[in-house]
Amino acid sequence: MTAFHPKPTGNQRQQERGGEFGRGVTMFRTDKTQRLVAMGIPESLRGELWMTLSDTSSELEAHPGYYSGLVQKSMGQISLTTDEIERDLHRSLPDHPAFQNPTGIAALRRVLTAYAHRNPKIGYCQSMNILASVLLLYAKEEEAFWLLVAVCELMLPDYFNRRVIGAQVDQSVFEELIRERLPELAEHVPDLSTLSSVSLSWFLTLFLSVLPFHSAVCVVDCFFFHGIKAIFQLGLAALDANAEALSACTDDGQALMILSSFLEQKFGDLTVRQIERLRCRHRILVLQAHEDTTKENALRLVTPDVSISPENLADVYDLFKTEHFRQYHLDRAQFKSLYGLLAPWPGSSQHADTVANRTFTLLDHNCDNLVTFREFAGWLDTLYCEELNEKVRLLYRLHIPPALTENEDDPSLMKSPLVSTNRPLFVNLPSDVEGEVKDYQEQLKQMLKDLVKQREKDVEKPLPLMNQREFIQFCKTLYSMFHGDLVENDLFQAIATVTSLVLQIGEVEHRRHSSEGSEVSAEQTPEDAGSSSSDSDWTVSYAQILASLLTEQALVNFFEKPVDLCAKISQANQKQYEQRAGLLTLQQGR
Repeated sequence: MTAFHPKPTGNQRQQERGGEFGRGVTMFRTDKTQRLVAMGIPESLRGELWMTLSDTSSELEAHPGYYSGLVQKSMGQISLTTDEIERDLHRSLPDHPAFQNPTGIAALRRVLTAYAHRNPKIGYCQSMNILASVLLLYAKEEEAFWLLVAVCELMLPDYFNRRVIGAQVDQSVFEELIRERLPELAEHVPDLSTLSSVSLSWFLTLFLSVLPFHSAVCVVDCFFFHGIKAIFQLGLAALDANAEALSACTDDGQALMILSSFLEQKFGDLTVRQIERLRCRHRILVLQAHEDTTKENALRLVTPDVSISPENLADVYDLFKTEHFRQYHLDRAQFKSLYGLLAPWPGSSQHADTVANRTFTLLDHNCDNLVTFREFAGWLDTLYCEELNEKVRLLYRLHIPPALTENEDDPSLMKSPLVSTNRPLFVNLPSDVEGEVKDYQEQLKQMLKDLVKQREKDVEKPLPLMNQREFIQFCKTLYSMFHGDLVENDLFQAIATVTSLVLQIGEVEHRRHSSEGSEVSAEQTPEDAGSSSSDSDWTVSYAQILASLLTEQALVNFFEKPVDLCAKISQANQKQYEQRAGLLTLQQGR
């Protein structure tokens, strides 16, 4: 296959016709075959049938390697013929994509120079480039060469020599046929040489230069089936269609004008400007239809996984699409922009950027620094539609790896109102209180079992434990979220109580691990001792944090308070419009 030869498709109907009429040199020329050819040969079969109808396939099989040898011999040779070929290469179907790149031009050059080397008497003649370029579109390069041989030497003999004797002969034949078949026209136009001179290009290019491309290749189909008769018949039909106008002509110039503009009589009022205007209109419609289809597919995939209403999800998709235009994912900066527009808890803008960064890292499952619409919709669904425990789970995951990295630099980490020490937060508890804390911890675990609903779809993997540094960041995020709330004082007091409780739980766990580690320390090597020390660091679990939060009604109310996603989307649309309008104004001002 070449870049210009369409890959054949296994059409069952075409195979049935091949079985009925034969294929290759065994094909029958029946009336039905003639009608099928007149209707136009399918593109996938056009090259093959041209080879069969012209018997070129036999020549190809009889001369293996002949074309490649000619290409090798003619390569690098410079002559008047090669100069003429080079001059016309870029004039061959200049509007067709196949000949707007070096690959197509090189193939056309090889075919024309190989034929010129084969037949020096003809060499190269204008219009051969047009024929060869069309042949290359439907046949392999070597097949196109042999088709050109058949046209130039068998089907149109002496058409392409220096004096175009064969073409002049056929023009004389054409004049005689006009007198015989169109006597009224011949009577009104005594000098038929004008008509025959206009029709010369029809014969030399098989109407390829005067008809629309898709119509012209159908003429070539008929030419390979009927031979030159098809060109004479089409030429006579063109004159017959214009016989009345030609008969009324007063001079040769007028007749020449009528025939030259024959193909433009019905459609000649079309201009490039009109076509471009129509292209713009239909391009918008096509692109919009494409966008609508893409949107429908995206929503169909995401809708089963979320509880957001289809209407709100469609609006979220529009916001998502507007942010990144032609892409179908968000980078970090684009996500942070939408995070600021859609996050249900505005809180402190200073810390919101940090949380947005962590959220992006958490949603970027494949670590390609991009978030898909499905991931984005899942995040929104958790914030707006899930129960309290899932919202807390999301916040918990934002404060453990991979969302929270070890080297994350937060200069305000230790400046939270909840924490103001640079030392580890170990709470020194009296011995008689430790037992009470342990009992309270058991009660919290039981409460957690009663209140937290297990997911029906999937069994969630246990979340990693949270260390002290991560818990401090968790508290800082909660404090930031409460900023500006109507009951922020109650929330601050509640989170302070929960923080104190969790710190006590973590300290108890730390002491328990430390006491267990001391019992086996004598049996461990220094390396094992270091590992044991690491394992017994201060940690708390998601279950412990969730149970602690559930003890404060103010916090429960905050997380269970419904937020109107529709209103949030409406506000986001307005802000997004204002941002882009301001950016456009700045650009125009420059």
